[in-house]
Amino acid sequence: MKKILLSALLGAAAVLGANAELKVTVTPLGDKPVSPKKEVSVSMADVIVNEDFELFDGGTNDEPEWDNRLASHYHSELIDPELTHGAQWRGHNVCMAGGSAGLYNINPQDPAYIRTPKMDYSGTITLTFLCKALYTEWEEEDENGEMKKWHFTSTAMMVSGRTDDYYRLFDLGPGNEDYATNFITKPIYPNQGWCEVKIVFDNYAAYNDACIEIASAGHLLIDDMRVTASCDKFIGSPVFEGYTAATDDSVTVSWQPVRKSSNYYLYLYELDGYDENGEPIYKLAYKPEDFLYEEDLKMIEEMGITAEEYLTELAEQYGMTYEELIEMSLPDIESPYSNLGRSVDHKEGTPLYTYTYTGLDPEKQYYFDIRSHYQHTFSPRNVRPMNVIGTPENLAATDITDNGFTANWGKIAKADRYTVDLYGVDKVEEDTEGFVIFEEDFDKTNDLTDATDISNPDAVGEGSDITFDDLTSSPGWVFGDDDYILLVKGKAGLGVDDYGCFRLTSPRMYVAGADEATISMRVESVLEGYELRIRFADVVYSLPVEGSVFEGEFIVPTLGQKETTFAISGPDEAPIFIDYFSVSQNLKKGAYAYTWFGRIDADKETFSYDFSDLDNERYSRYAYAATAYSGEEDNMLTSLPGNRMIVDLVAKNSELLAEDIHAVRDVTEVARYTIDGRQVSEPVKGINIIRYSDGSTRKVFVK
Repeated sequence: MKKILLSALLGAAAVLGANAELKVTVTPLGDKPVSPKKEVSVSMADVIVNEDFELFDGGTNDEPEWDNRLASHYHSELIDPELTHGAQWRGHNVCMAGGSAGLYNINPQDPAYIRTPKMDYSGTITLTFLCKALYTEWEEEDENGEMKKWHFTSTAMMVSGRTDDYYRLFDLGPGNEDYATNFITKPIYPNQGWCEVKIVFDNYAAYNDACIEIASAGHLLIDDMRVTASCDKFIGSPVFEGYTAATDDSVTVSWQPVRKSSNYYLYLYELDGYDENGEPIYKLAYKPEDFLYEEDLKMIEEMGITAEEYLTELAEQYGMTYEELIEMSLPDIESPYSNLGRSVDHKEGTPLYTYTYTGLDPEKQYYFDIRSHYQHTFSPRNVRPMNVIGTPENLAATDITDNGFTANWGKIAKADRYTVDLYGVDKVEEDTEGFVIFEEDFDKTNDLTDATDISNPDAVGEGSDITFDDLTSSPGWVFGDDDYILLVKGKAGLGVDDYGCFRLTSPRMYVAGADEATISMRVESVLEGYELRIRFADVVYSLPVEGSVFEGEFIVPTLGQKETTFAISGPDEAPIFIDYFSVSQNLKKGAYAYTWFGRIDADKETFSYDFSDLDNERYSRYAYAATAYSGEEDNMLTSLPGNRMIVDLVAKNSELLAEDIHAVRDVTEVARYTIDGRQVSEPVKGINIIRYSDGSTRKVFVK
């Protein structure tokens, strides 16, 4: 009898550590310890942060340099890496304090904080540091307008673990009854002197952009900060990043690597009912090919039979049915080794991992799990539904005329409707500097208002049917509140409310033609000396304006992104008015630029659409791409975009875009930038932004 693949696998069980109870210890020490520091050896633990702030040598413990802030979220959170023993320390209102970090703020709604470098903090985490509260006193008017002195009796020390989007926080787990689920808050009193803080908790989430934050509402000194993570108790769960490709019978999933994982096991399940408590029961999903070695598969291919036919004959030889043979060969679903051949090796330094499930039944609902593995330890099971729908194949255009064509696309089994996006296409015939890929002058406001003075604009009232797209030549703009658009002839105004200036986001634009883009714009306000906040390619920039008008251009990196948006907001005190805005790139011969013209809807039985009356004087080429949908509102699934089909109205032919905008490739470094966006050919001292071939980016520190 031929060996069946999984019958020879080890039957070892996963060793999963139980959640450790959160422990927080604050020990008053009086004077700061002055004994020489000793190298501490922590058994079976990784030391991932060890910072004594010895280079914060300005000021003293008693008189920190409060007026010399090293970092602020109003300007830049990054602390000069020359001052720390690791890259990417960040903070807000962080000062030097004689070999300690000083945190200062008297507004509890805007606490000062310091954040550790970003990395994977999964495992049993032990955080220790020294802290000291300083007496916090200030002068302020009382309700009668008289100046009085105020003070805090204590300083609130707050500790949390968080990721880049600041919405994903560590769950500190059992034993945290005295605190909010994700925060630890302790009062620290000046008369305690120096205190030693020790916090121990389990963190199963292996986010690679995580950090630990110590915040203060008052004056607080921080020193001798150390973080260790267990190597042997348990291993964190990989963070699922999403789907990078999908068809009717295949799905590619991606995830972040886990710091100490040796490899990853991937599982595919189907729902097998519910238990008495209403909890889902899963069974392993498989194909007959999964039970055979590669050499067996080659043999039966040469024989001209299927894997199921081969296994059926094999079962008959042993007096059983095909179903009985499979049942005997299936591993225990609870065994962490029940992977049915799906495994991905760990490669150090890879920012993103992917795996493609193939041979799926388009009519079935599947579930999957990704588990990291270290020796005999596996991350916990975390089964999730495969909530993705296949991407329609964009097929060749037909019936091409001088000003129209028929767009065609393939069927997706689970789709209940489709949309098709239409683009005008420019193909660069020669190397061109400053090729405009997107522009807007807001001249359509001339038909909507008589106002000409930004200090006295018209405002769109509540209930108006005017949206921001009515002000623009290209559709797809997103505005914070369409009920509060300010109008001046030739300008679009972004108003403010109690939470600050509304943000305006452009339609998506294709920026894959170059590594950087030039943004040109003119913006004005009734204020003088304000700040514009810009987001491009998922990076936020602060643009100071000295007078009341900004008119000019600046260069920003695309950081490997294929498509992106531009977003802008202004000061919190007064509106801003945008006169014009454009994005240009230096494009090489043969590059494409796209202008989005909108989308049409089609039902689930429609796989073509006739585009007619197209402007063939402005564009001799157009492009289209279909998207599939299933479900409604919160349950709606949207397919990933497919390759665009480019239609040449002159040559009367069409071709699929050669470059897959959403392709999954082997991850390699393709470009490197300094923190200010300057591209370099080799590592340079300081923070480097590395762009990888899969479109992801990573910040690293080079000494």
